Amino acid sequence: AVNGLEKNASRINNLLKEGASLHTQGKLGEAEALYRSVLMEAPDEFNALHLLAVIEYQTGRLDDALNNLKRAIELNPAAAEAYYNLGLVLGASFRYEEAVVNFNRAIELNQEYAAAFNGLGVVLNTLNQPDEALTHYRKALEIEPGLVEANNNAGNIYRAKGDFSKALECLESALADNPDYFEALLNRGLVLADLKR
Repeated sequence: AVNGLEKNASRINNLLKEGASLHTQGKLGEAEALYRSVLMEAPDEFNALHLLAVIEYQTGRLDDALNNLKRAIELNPAAAEAYYNLGLVLGASFRYEEAVVNFNRAIELNQEYAAAFNGLGVVLNTLNQPDEALTHYRKALEIEPGLVEANNNAGNIYRAKGDFSKALECLESALADNPDYFEALLNRGLVLADLKR
């Protein structure tokens, strides 16, 4: 019987690896099918549940994502990435206060979680707390200097404050890391137009 369990665990592991590979290639439908087949065999498989929720979020099925992330967190309350993704889903659902709680929980579990600091900054800015947001973008960039979203977001806040040189610095930094980052290209154009006024 133990041998059968080991074979099953190995099979599930292989399905998860294959699913994750398809997921990173953007083949969401195929990845979702694999995650679902894992959950048919092992309904409490944290990784399958968590990754399925990420696909549901990416494809706009926010209620499904929310439910699966909550289940995933029940199975593994120490998974910072599940709280981070729950924060993203709640933010996309306009439930900003709850999003703040979940981003903070992700950061409590992993103080080096740059994306969670950035996510928290986005929600705080949406809640009209730009100074707090900026603090979190800076923290994200301290941890991961190449996080283009954090540089772009910080640039937007500096632009809103009228600090165009600082805005330009952040946006140039984002574009140095990703020259094709459309949002940063657009925002840099806006700042350059502001500087000509």
